[in-house]
Amino acid sequence: MKYEKRILCMIVGIFCAGLFSGCVRLPWDFHSSQEAQKYVLHKLEHKYHKPFVFTEEPEYKEEKIGIHWIRGKIAPEDAPEQEAYVYARNTAMFTDNYHAYYYADSLIPLAEALFAGKEYIKDMEITVSGRRSSTKWSGEEPLEEYIEKGEYQIYADVYLYENLTDEEYVDQVCLLIRTISGCGLHVQLDVWDTEDEWIFRAFPDDGELAEDKENILKTIYSHRSLMESLEDYEKWKAEREQSVEESRPE
Repeated sequence: MKYEKRILCMIVGIFCAGLFSGCVRLPWDFHSSQEAQKYVLHKLEHKYHKPFVFTEEPEYKEEKIGIHWIRGKIAPEDAPEQEAYVYARNTAMFTDNYHAYYYADSLIPLAEALFAGKEYIKDMEITVSGRRSSTKWSGEEPLEEYIEKGEYQIYADVYLYENLTDEEYVDQVCLLIRTISGCGLHVQLDVWDTEDEWIFRAFPDDGELAEDKENILKTIYSHRSLMESLEDYEKWKAEREQSVEESRPE
């Protein structure tokens, strides 16, 4: 028995010596962008059982403390429109958000139902994105399990009718906040008063805001003032550039 233990200790010792001397390379121990990309694509294929590609040149960096990392956009070879993000380190850390594509078609109708029948809504757009995670999803898990895990984000862009007073917009924002409050979904609500004029953002945990109309009104005023300042700056910048151009000798 003692002899067997000694043999086992010798084997472990040899393995550890090889590991620390660099003879044994762990899969995630990449030292270049090429090695990192190869590791990421292999990891994704193993995780989702399909080949992936980078849709653009990924960012690779080697920190002074010995941490190497890579991040970028990826997509399945046969579905380039299904873009997702991946981030990996040479410490075995690996996260991506491709998993959301398994459940997006089920989550979108749930979100749309929250806003259905509200006559003050002119239009809305619902999208779903995954949160970067190391969880291995197959798409076979129940939707309820995915919702409970919370590794997704629903983006709800709600467009209201134009030419209302800010006080009227506040009333409608309050109704929308109550709509998503306690809904059990991870929803980011963005409210617009025109196609390009954003006025407010809220989350399900912001239920108390619905009772604070003054604060909502201040937020809307603050955003409008900021946008007006930016527009004034862009106008000034354009006029200045034109003035400089006209003053140059021919």
